[in-house]
Amino acid sequence: MRKLTPLLFTLLAASWAALGQQPGDSDIRVAVSRSGSAINIHVEMHVDARPSQVWQVLTDYDHMAQFSPGLEKSRAVPLGPNRLRVEQSGAVRFAFFPIPYQSVREVDLDPYREVRSRAVAGTIRSGTAVTRLIERDGGTDIDYTSTSVPAVRLPFGLGMGMVADRTRDQFAHLRAEIYRRMRAPQSAPVTDTGPSR
Repeated sequence: MRKLTPLLFTLLAASWAALGQQPGDSDIRVAVSRSGSAINIHVEMHVDARPSQVWQVLTDYDHMAQFSPGLEKSRAVPLGPNRLRVEQSGAVRFAFFPIPYQSVREVDLDPYREVRSRAVAGTIRSGTAVTRLIERDGGTDIDYTSTSVPAVRLPFGLGMGMVADRTRDQFAHLRAEIYRRMRAPQSAPVTDTGPSR
């Protein structure tokens, strides 16, 4: 998805109170695997919206804390045409303990088609992510792939199933925000990161 949301949140968000799928999210396909110290995530999700409508939410970094669970601060700093530096921070809970995180990424935008990001600082030692938008059947397929190496030790007991559950939850919130804005577009903040002129 990031994805879809900061990558470390995907890795650490294992709150016991919220591990179950939300209603209607079973169609979100998530695959998680480990390669040495790296975590690999692949997500496929269909949205009944045009690529431009998906894009407006996917790249609305300045307002992302309003709809992404665990995210407290998020801002985008322009670096050039279709290039951003995205700074995000927040805290997630593992059992009863809050775990803070920071994420700084360089993001390249191919409007309405693709988002590529690379971790440059924060609690991820290294990481890359690609999100592709594919128009299909009057809607949009979101294809998200990421590989990351955490710079911190992951909490004991954090399994790949938990990572998959939390990843699915993040993408479900993304889709819910897309639909919310479609129902009430004038009431939602919008950041236009479409084609540069």
